Amino acid sequence: GFCGALDAKYDLSGFINAAGICVNTEFLRLYTCGGVFLLDELDSWHPQAQLWLNAALANGEASFPDGTQKRHPDFVCIGAANTWGLGATADYVGRTRLDAAFLDRFSAKLSWEYDEDLELAIAGDREWTKLVHALRAKAKLNGVQVIISPRKSIDGVAMLDAGFTKEEVLNMSVFAGLSADDVRKLQ
Repeated sequence: GFCGALDAKYDLSGFINAAGICVNTEFLRLYTCGGVFLLDELDSWHPQAQLWLNAALANGEASFPDGTQKRHPDFVCIGAANTWGLGATADYVGRTRLDAAFLDRFSAKLSWEYDEDLELAIAGDREWTKLVHALRAKAKLNGVQVIISPRKSIDGVAMLDAGFTKEEVLNMSVFAGLSADDVRKLQ
């Protein structure tokens, strides 16, 4: 299971609706029966949503609307974020600083680079995707502040298929918003 950025614990814990019926969640099912749950965009979560999760991850049990439930030994919770949880960066300006107790619930932290072989397989146009890979490497080498994610490959192929030229796609995607100097560094 998974969820994106949350602003309330109820998306994970569930709630009692106006008719008095308990509405359970995928998180509860996996928490109690075992499985993997991805908490995506953690660095965009509201702090109140994080507080409830702290107890669920650290204490081996959590309070749900229909009572306290024990964590299944085969429950795995993965958190994903665009930052290390230390607040906004130059690229991810809308990210929040995460509470140290919350960050501590995730002992292992990995920097996950793009899988360019998978990107090649998914994008569908080897020549375009290799160009995107080369531009990504040049941006890193030359210190150009731009995110050249696999979306540039996948969406670029869709734009090419729609009839745009390679130059048009580059200008609408990879080069969009860059200074003329930064574009020269990538070419």
